[in-house]
Amino acid sequence: MDVETNQEEVKAEEKPVEETKEESKPAATPVVLLVDLHCVGCSKKVERVLMKVRGVEAISMDMGLNQVTIKGVVNPQALCNVIEKKTKKRASILSPSPPAEGEPTPQLVNSLVSGVNTIELNVNINCEGCARELKKKILKMRGVITVETDLGSRMVSVMGIMDAQQLVDYIYKTTKKHASIIHKSEPEPEPEPKKEEEEKNEEGSNESESKGDGQYQEVEEVREDQMADEAEEGYRTMYNEVEEEKEDQMANKVEEDYQRNYNELEEEKEDQMANKVEEDYQRNYNELEEVKEDQMANKVEEDYQRNYNELEEEKEDQMAKKVEEDYQRGSVMSWRK
Repeated sequence: MDVETNQEEVKAEEKPVEETKEESKPAATPVVLLVDLHCVGCSKKVERVLMKVRGVEAISMDMGLNQVTIKGVVNPQALCNVIEKKTKKRASILSPSPPAEGEPTPQLVNSLVSGVNTIELNVNINCEGCARELKKKILKMRGVITVETDLGSRMVSVMGIMDAQQLVDYIYKTTKKHASIIHKSEPEPEPEPKKEEEEKNEEGSNESESKGDGQYQEVEEVREDQMADEAEEGYRTMYNEVEEEKEDQMANKVEEDYQRNYNELEEEKEDQMANKVEEDYQRNYNELEEVKEDQMANKVEEDYQRNYNELEEEKEDQMAKKVEEDYQRGSVMSWRK
């Protein structure tokens, strides 16, 4: 009985200690930054950059005061560095003020996955288009670094800092394809630090978290570069297709111009031939008319000459007859005398 009462007393003493530990956890204070927000585009760009930072829960903008309020457990200086690096805008911390010397820094939330791992999945992909679309969708998931697809074995290898089950759920949600995990390379577990080392390294927790944020930012940059490469490749393919279409259109236009010029040339040739035929006909007609005129003139000349000759012969006959009559009349008169 004495032992049981002692154990109950120990448990009763431990419970309030645990409750006080839970109550002693500080709530995350909003971070207020001063950023130059001169247009809606700037505010959207800053918001898009900050939402990619690990630990950010919500963001509100005040363009009138050029203030950005971030809710979540984050490092204010890391946020300023991210804004200056990604948007080329100066950012300064308005709230909370930097901690004084000797004050403990707030504990930051660590990543769910401590290191980069590789997950091999079996996904039903039937063609190059399915594989390309699946790769594009997976690269949009936060934490994914590289994606490799094998159409023959229907294998998809994903490397990054993400959870395997979340990746499977994300694939089904975005592509409606069922994926099964074949192999998963677990990252090396970090050794649990001793209590004394935890107390000694409590001051360096912010630095380690900033390194984790740096690693995450590097992963995000690699992913953005890969997405940019994918976009560049898609743009290049589209550009080539457009160029081929332009070449086809130009070839069709050249063919149409050639056909039109050929038809015009044929029409011109036909017109020239028609004009030549007309000229030849006119020339032959003129020559024929001249020949006809010459023939008619010759015929008239012949008729005139023939009529003239006939007339002359008739005159000679008449004169001969008259002479004969005169001669007869003269002989008769002389005989009468």
